[in-house]
Amino acid sequence: RENVLLGVIICEKEGRIICRLAGDVQITVAAAQHAVSAKTVRLFLDPAQITLLRASEIVSLRGNLLSGRVVKLAAENGRIKTTVDVGVAIDILTSPQEYQKKPPVIGEDVFLHIPDQAITLE
Repeated sequence: RENVLLGVIICEKEGRIICRLAGDVQITVAAAQHAVSAKTVRLFLDPAQITLLRASEIVSLRGNLLSGRVVKLAAENGRIKTTVDVGVAIDILTSPQEYQKKPPVIGEDVFLHIPDQAITLE
């Protein structure tokens, strides 16, 4: 599995759990989706459900929006894997067709939209 990250639960606020990852990155998840009693958790971010956006594409989105920089591109099992450093490395997977529409460039500043359904706490 890709995008398995360790996090520390900071607090629960307004029905959301706030987790801090390495590099002081914070991700929030819907508390109703996850019954967690531990202070330290593993988060799995589904790389197929994460969307890469440019600043001009940001609209009102539900979920997490993290800024970072493209650090790696690779072809993997018929899909394109893009690694973005947001303080931690996060991989996203896109189809070749989606990649061709707006191919990212190494070194490019981008945003990652991580919807609630892409996050699993363990």
